Amino acid sequence: MGIPLLTPDGQRINYLKNFVQECFACLTIERDPTKQFCSKCGNNTLLKLTISINPDGTMTCYRKKGFKVKTKGFIYPLPMNKGGRKNEDLLLCEDQFLMGSRKYAKMRKEKYKDR
Repeated sequence: MGIPLLTPDGQRINYLKNFVQECFACLTIERDPTKQFCSKCGNNTLLKLTISINPDGTMTCYRKKGFKVKTKGFIYPLPMNKGGRKNEDLLLCEDQFLMGSRKYAKMRKEKYKDR
């Protein structure tokens, strides 16, 4: 429409800066900052990314200079589950939030959140 955006002070807004998460495995962009797992591939490979939306509607992504993906945790196999009462297993997929002790912890949080 060609109508410029203005701040409450009357200054013109040239571009919008926003933060999103990008999956470095499949390069999908997630708009929800609370997600831990990619919705397309299901991996725990989301990284914070800065984007700006230009006046013509194009999106520009900004990464750190000399960005490299950290390979820590990808070289060696996963450790065996120890079991026991206070078992803190690794989260490998988003469905594990709905199983076992995490399910009850989530229900407890929601219960106290309503008060």
